[in-house]
Amino acid sequence: MTPTIREDLPRIFRMGKYFDGLVDLCNWAAPITKGLNAVEVGSYIGESAEVISAFYKMLWCIDPWGNELQGKPGVLAKDIFLKRFPGAFNQSGCLRDCGCTVVAIEKSSPKAASMFVGENIGLVYIDGNHGYLEVKNDILAWLQIIQKGVIAGHDYDPVLQPGVVQAVNEIFGKPPLLFQDTSWAFVM
Repeated sequence: MTPTIREDLPRIFRMGKYFDGLVDLCNWAAPITKGLNAVEVGSYIGESAEVISAFYKMLWCIDPWGNELQGKPGVLAKDIFLKRFPGAFNQSGCLRDCGCTVVAIEKSSPKAASMFVGENIGLVYIDGNHGYLEVKNDILAWLQIIQKGVIAGHDYDPVLQPGVVQAVNEIFGKPPLLFQDTSWAFVM
């Protein structure tokens, strides 16, 4: 399945390694997680959700959505997300053209994880707060939920995001898979 490329996405995301790396991860994970659903932690304005939703029937996007866009006072990330996924904050979610239903949950990741006990989650993609403790708490919360599948995330970069690297290495060791957009992945 090839993701639909939306022309209104920022150019840096639609082209080059930032888009291709996540597509590569999803192409790699899709056969492993076939028939299961996905969770994205830290959905912000929905860029990664655009890609992930092309590979799954159900995608839960989890974010506290309390932040403004950098350099754009008064513009909330949640509002941009809703333009991409109208109705995602409704209980029934947003049905995309690719057949995926996207549901937004406005909570912190550890609080939201407890809602997913017994759900068929095959992919958890962590891209929330990049501080060491926050990444560690996100990983630990979702490790209790995902029994079989892939746990992955973004920004495994020791220079720009040392907290991500420290948390991932401490819990799993060095990732066996790193993608060109600095995404990391482990099979559970």
